[in-house]
Amino acid sequence: MKNALLLHLILFCSQVCLGQSASSTNNTTPAGITRAMLDKAPDTEIERLVMDAISGQVNKDLAREIDVLKTLSKGQQAVYITWVLENEVGNGGFFQFFRNTPDQFAALAVDGIRTLGATPFDDILQQASEIYAEMVAEQEIINPAALQLLGKANNNDPMREIDEDFNATNEEKSLSEYRVKYIKSHKDEFVSK
Repeated sequence: MKNALLLHLILFCSQVCLGQSASSTNNTTPAGITRAMLDKAPDTEIERLVMDAISGQVNKDLAREIDVLKTLSKGQQAVYITWVLENEVGNGGFFQFFRNTPDQFAALAVDGIRTLGATPFDDILQQASEIYAEMVAEQEIINPAALQLLGKANNNDPMREIDEDFNATNEEKSLSEYRVKYIKSHKDEFVSK
């Protein structure tokens, strides 16, 4: 949870530094993004532009993060959730993703992957979810961090292979590439009305 909060804090601070106001958002589209901005933004910046705006909305009420996400369009949800997935798994594997995010994030991440057309990640996320659920049930350990340490201590981390699959797939074509492609082909979904 600390990493997720830190991530949200970093995104919020980047908005403040860019002079964006979190209070300027509405409930359906990210604040301050115009079609001209998306048209002019290079691929390397388009995702950050959208993520800053979406994070501004989510950061206004982190205690109700899932409820806030549900006010967003499917595409906005997909961009946000897959960004969180990619960063959490890239930083600490699927254990970190499951530990640091609300339970509903796994289902939203599956929907997000499908919305973006990132089908190579679909089976990987499904497998990770199944492995995690089985481990929690088998070990009857409520604390996911203890579950992760147990696997690593026994050098029998069942998530290791699935983490490697995710990272290898992400190197071939990253979730970021899918997000940029989606944003560019659905610009109206991301502009302020």
